Amino acid sequence: MSENIETPNITINTNVAESSGSALDRLFDIGFKLLIPILLVGALILIYVVVKIVVPFVGDVVDIFGDLEDSGINPFLIFGPIGGLLSFIFGRR
Repeated sequence: MSENIETPNITINTNVAESSGSALDRLFDIGFKLLIPILLVGALILIYVVVKIVVPFVGDVVDIFGDLEDSGINPFLIFGPIGGLLSFIFGRR
C-alpha cells in the first residue's frame, strides 16, 4: 500500500503596508523599539552614579558613625527617632 502525502503550500505575506495601522500604533511601535536601548543606557548611568556618588557617600557616613561611636554617642539614638517620626508622618493615610 502506498499513501500519497500532500504537503501544504503556506505563503507568508511579508509586505505589510505601512498605512494599515493608525498613527498611535506606529508611535507605540517606535516607542517600544527605543525603550530597550534607553533602559540599557539608563541602567549604565545608574551604575555609574551608584559607584561614583553613592558608595563614597555611604563610606563617609560610616566614617561619621565611627567617629560618633568613638566619642561615646550612639548614632542609632539620633537617627532612630528621626526615622520613626518620618515614618509616622509619611505613613499615615
